[in-house]
Amino acid sequence: MNKSTNKKAIKRGCHPITGSFDITPETTEIHPTERMWRTLVRVRNVCRNAVVLYIPGRGYGETAVCPKAAIPPVIFNSMKDGARYHVECNIGAKDWNDLCFDRWEPE
Repeated sequence: MNKSTNKKAIKRGCHPITGSFDITPETTEIHPTERMWRTLVRVRNVCRNAVVLYIPGRGYGETAVCPKAAIPPVIFNSMKDGARYHVECNIGAKDWNDLCFDRWEPE
């Protein structure tokens, strides 16, 4: 994620590293591409500092990389390849680098 994208995401309320989404008085309007939806994700590969995820709602065969910092430690430490989770994600984001993840729940 570049500096410009980070500034825009933080201004809109979506923190690009932690994935948390906070609506403040300055961010009461949420663009449709930034709205958080509860969706299913599947873990393709767990790496040391990140996880490769498949998000069915984003398109067939495409994956996203989610940094370890954006996942609660309890969840990250128990992740295995092939595991599925329900998360809140802005699946309408135009670019994979703009995705934010929040509220991880094992399926």
